[in-house]
Amino acid sequence: MENLPVAYISHQSPGRVRVKIDSQRGDVDYFTELETTFQTEFPSYSISATLLTGSLLITGDEVNAEAVIQWGADHLFFTMKKSSSPRKPLSLSIADPIVSANQKIRQFSGGAIDMPGMIFISALMFGVYEIIIGNFRKPPWYTAFWYAFGMYSKSYFDYKSENTDEPKQ
Repeated sequence: MENLPVAYISHQSPGRVRVKIDSQRGDVDYFTELETTFQTEFPSYSISATLLTGSLLITGDEVNAEAVIQWGADHLFFTMKKSSSPRKPLSLSIADPIVSANQKIRQFSGGAIDMPGMIFISALMFGVYEIIIGNFRKPPWYTAFWYAFGMYSKSYFDYKSENTDEPKQ
């Protein structure tokens, strides 16, 4: 058996599957043959190749992704890449630098200070400063207090959930 191009499903929803075959990007002959052969086998589906991205968009009523994967392997067009883990959500990717900074702060302070605590103290001090200078309008001092309270509450409950083995006092 020859080495088949590796493919993976980059998007899947009801009635729609996108299969990416990066190694065949721009290969007109490959995708023309793939489309023609695929359309003969699955006449109820619609297939559209995008050479620029090296992908196939398969649409139709109740597209069976497993059948498409098996068909690609059986007809020696591609083999599916086994995903070892799901993709990381965008929200976690955005939060990674913040989590990393928090870990460095905690390590530097021996665990006595963390980022939520620093933000809490900063927001609290900002609110006090705004009251002292008489600025009750922009930004409102009570908003700083609200954010400080929210950050404190979050850090408190996160800490409690991480340290549930501690004895209750």
